[in-house]
Amino acid sequence: MEKTNIERVQVLINQAKAIGDTSTANYFEALLKENIANDTAPEKTLMGYKTVPLYAAEALVNSELPKAELAPVLYTHDGQTKECKHKKIVIVEGQPFDTVSNRYKLVQHSEAFLQVLEPLAGIDMNIGVNVGWYGDGATLDLIYEKELIDTVRAGFQVKSRHDGKSAISYSFSSAKVEKWNEIVEKTESQEAGASPDLTPKHDGGYRYIEMVGYRLACMNGMKIRIPLEEVIKNAATAPKEGVGSLSVKQMLTEVWTEIEQKERISDLIRVNSRILHMGKVKDKLTAQKNFVELMIALQEPAKRLIQRAMATKANERIAVDTFNTYLGERLGTEVYATASEPMNTAWGVYNAMTEYATHRAHNLREKNKLENASADYLVMLAPPVKAK
Repeated sequence: MEKTNIERVQVLINQAKAIGDTSTANYFEALLKENIANDTAPEKTLMGYKTVPLYAAEALVNSELPKAELAPVLYTHDGQTKECKHKKIVIVEGQPFDTVSNRYKLVQHSEAFLQVLEPLAGIDMNIGVNVGWYGDGATLDLIYEKELIDTVRAGFQVKSRHDGKSAISYSFSSAKVEKWNEIVEKTESQEAGASPDLTPKHDGGYRYIEMVGYRLACMNGMKIRIPLEEVIKNAATAPKEGVGSLSVKQMLTEVWTEIEQKERISDLIRVNSRILHMGKVKDKLTAQKNFVELMIALQEPAKRLIQRAMATKANERIAVDTFNTYLGERLGTEVYATASEPMNTAWGVYNAMTEYATHRAHNLREKNKLENASADYLVMLAPPVKAK
């Protein structure tokens, strides 16, 4: 650990002790002792996860995140070893990962995350920080530590990866789901507890802003997608008013009780989808203000999504159909078999997926698949059906 980082960590330890945060103080004291004893920084692991208060986040990302470097790509031709002119390979703590263009500018995870944390320094808000790292990627979760409902807390996620594409991405920029299906009018069989009757309506979807969070009761991680607007790709096949059940429009009115609030949030997303490289104090203060406004404004829509799921009845057959449709029969069967809570509501079905993603997923790809499936399910409260 560099001398400047050692000094920063020592200041942090004193700050943590002054406010009675013994957990943070003990963690960084142990880290400091390990560095001093070895006289050099110990080898970092390629996978880890740590939760700290906002004031300790800068020290954490500086001291714990693995470092990357670019190395030449070598190949053998006609018995000679040569260096590739157009490619480099990303090396993280001695392990090789993706090859990238030789024009790729490497940004360390710590550098990327500090650009986000810096404008939030001194923010008057109870923000918890979760930092995770895995291979050549890392995530920074900024969680508002105020209960939404059912012990759920939610916030935003920042991602950084050395993949040659983009150095950093923010979950508080909007994205969109390219497909969705609408629930048709309820039938007697559905009222009796059979699987929902679903039909594809048109080639479209919804645009959303994604929050991340966790449920304290079971420590399940989760994604919550707040829908912002309907997306129609083919107007000719769009459903007409009064035809069927226009579930996306209905869902939007259930999530957003005030259209002005939704429009304000959409404006904030368009203007402030990035808070990277803010050099001026005025710009940082603006970013801080907008972050707080977004974080607070999205709490109620997220709460309403969860309330909708709690009020939507389900049963084991619906759960099995949902898991198999989203996840495939093998993984769906495992999720169903290991669920620890009743699945008599859509909220229970959602929590079964997030429980498996958090505590039982075999790898990162499977975890992401489960989190994305559960997030889409929480919006539509029904499995997707492919158009024939």
